[in-house]
Amino acid sequence: MKKIILILSAIIISSLPIISLAQFDYLDEMINNDQSIYEVSQQQVDDTTTATGEEITLKNIDMIWSTDSYVPYDYPGRALPSVDGFVDVSVLLNVSGGKPENLQYSWFIDNTFDESQSGYGKRDFRFGIRKTANETHIVLVKIFNDSNSFYLEKTIIIPIVNPEIIIYTSAKNAIFSELAKKIIAVPSEKKSYFVAKPFFFSIKKATDLNYQWNVSEQEMVTATGASANVLTLSIPKKEGREREVRNLLVSVDNGWSYSKQTASKNILMQVK
Repeated sequence: MKKIILILSAIIISSLPIISLAQFDYLDEMINNDQSIYEVSQQQVDDTTTATGEEITLKNIDMIWSTDSYVPYDYPGRALPSVDGFVDVSVLLNVSGGKPENLQYSWFIDNTFDESQSGYGKRDFRFGIRKTANETHIVLVKIFNDSNSFYLEKTIIIPIVNPEIIIYTSAKNAIFSELAKKIIAVPSEKKSYFVAKPFFFSIKKATDLNYQWNVSEQEMVTATGASANVLTLSIPKKEGREREVRNLLVSVDNGWSYSKQTASKNILMQVK
């Protein structure tokens, strides 16, 4: 855990050249439109399945999963696994006439049998993401007893995403309602705040990441610690009537342990 505290305070910026409009993506489509990421693909199981010899009857079965990726507390959607991350899967099995821990569990990831995590009572399964964003992992568990008189299968599909960064223009608003658009107006001689909000990184909190802030062509500022994801920007009084446009770039990485977990975002600032 990073312990260095660095507060990015007023950065005085001289006049810089106009640059082209930078593109800014949103998570809105993924959060609001793609409801399929919350759906579980599964094989239908007959709830009346009964083992002839041992009289084990299935009451119900469910498979749940979670990931080590971070989402802000006010994010309305589900935390999704990203490249380099990990996923934990568990089977919730309710039977009568027997005990779930006495059954055998065979786990498969993308049709590959994982012997080390299979066996009697092995109702939990953990795996690392091995594919890229926009792909999926398919987890299959086969559950049976020694005589094979009780047998069922359950499948779940895990979506994979890239880590994402969104920039907000408020350091005090708990809801973070002010998104930085493709171009924003920045007043001169006043402080402006920019907050980089991460999604789907394998971290515990936002400040566990490494942040690099850069305004146009000035030297990049690297920050870690308590306020690393917050930039306080002060621009001197604007001279003349010409429009001043400057580019703000934030680049984020999750260290050498998660080398594929990186993200960056650009926004355009118009000084007024």
